[in-house]
Amino acid sequence: MKRLPETPIILPSQGTTERRLIDEQLKRHDLTIDPILELPDMETIKQAVSEGIGVAILPRMALTHDHGGWRLLRIPELHPQLPVCLFHPDRRALSPALRRLVDDLRGIYPPFEE
Repeated sequence: MKRLPETPIILPSQGTTERRLIDEQLKRHDLTIDPILELPDMETIKQAVSEGIGVAILPRMALTHDHGGWRLLRIPELHPQLPVCLFHPDRRALSPALRRLVDDLRGIYPPFEE
């Protein structure tokens, strides 16, 4: 969790319900994230992640059952009314900083299972 602020994160735009819920949970844990990109809808965010721009914190319900080559990590501390996951490309495509964050989270939380 403490590495989230150092991570290139894409978040939903300010004013969306998803962003409000994420911001409330981050505030609860005294975390401030300066996203590298804010996008208005989940599909655009997923596209940006697929292009390797960063990782995203998204509500679980925004992700389909077919994750393709993507990985989901549940972040229990960020558990508002909508469960959230860290959505990222396969580990091979991660930068060293993202790899460290994913490894840290994976060491604490199991991968998301349907």
